[in-house]
Amino acid sequence: MNKKTIKIIIGASALIAVAVVVVVAASVFKAQSPSPDISTNGDVPSSTPLDVASTTVATNTYVHQDPNFILSYPDDLTATSSVDADGSETIVFGGPSQPDMTADHLGFQIFISPYNESAPINQEFVKAAFPLLSIEDPVQVVFGANGDLNGLVFMSTDPTIGRTRELWLAHEGYLYQVTTYAALDSWLAEIFKTLKFSPNDQYHE
Repeated sequence: MNKKTIKIIIGASALIAVAVVVVVAASVFKAQSPSPDISTNGDVPSSTPLDVASTTVATNTYVHQDPNFILSYPDDLTATSSVDADGSETIVFGGPSQPDMTADHLGFQIFISPYNESAPINQEFVKAAFPLLSIEDPVQVVFGANGDLNGLVFMSTDPTIGRTRELWLAHEGYLYQVTTYAALDSWLAEIFKTLKFSPNDQYHE
């Protein structure tokens, strides 16, 4: 099983500017009910940063085919994708200065890979599959446009970009690993509350 390679290049220009104008927001991700190793109070644990939200309204719609899903995202981001020889795909939503995300410290990445296992995506799965991956404050969440998607959110550390916010989920034969900067937790949650999957005969142009 593959672990994504971060295709985010570090930059420092816009994070301070964004932080000055942000609105304090609660996470849109909702904690799933009871599991012995996760928070069940309806919120991401208090140790997880929740104090940064983008002031940009999500106005563009990203349409992905095979697997089929749609996602609304801020109009100041540019989406680019690349497919590896093993069939995995990396989609980067980058800020205005660089399409690959990041002189602005603004953007996120989705890494999609085949997933033919029945194991749920939880803390135990991630630790077993990726023993060297840092996992902090893991929480099982329910999200999506229809409120019907289950995933795992946690904080981690990447050698390329530092602390990250991760959202992982499995859906119909694929594993989705979503990564953004740790400070953009609430911003990412707002975006992924719009995620919707469909049968593969829909969303074709």
